[in-house]
Amino acid sequence: PHAPTEGGVLPAFVVDTLGPVDSSSISIISSRRPEFTASVLNALSAMRFPPAMRSGLRVRQLVHQRFRFAIAPPEQA
Repeated sequence: PHAPTEGGVLPAFVVDTLGPVDSSSISIISSRRPEFTASVLNALSAMRFPPAMRSGLRVRQLVHQRFRFAIAPPEQA
């Protein structure tokens, strides 16, 4: 049996005042596999977050969020 394919991606990005990720702000701090990086970049474009608040006002916020992947090998028949 083969071991699962594992890895992680750590992006930094800014969450805008309405909750979406500012795509121009995304940078990859670390990544183990380019295909995982591509998946994270794709996912971030669709993600929404609660906006950060300061003194009762919505503000942009820099976020570091780790994504972990573990892909099991296919079952052998």
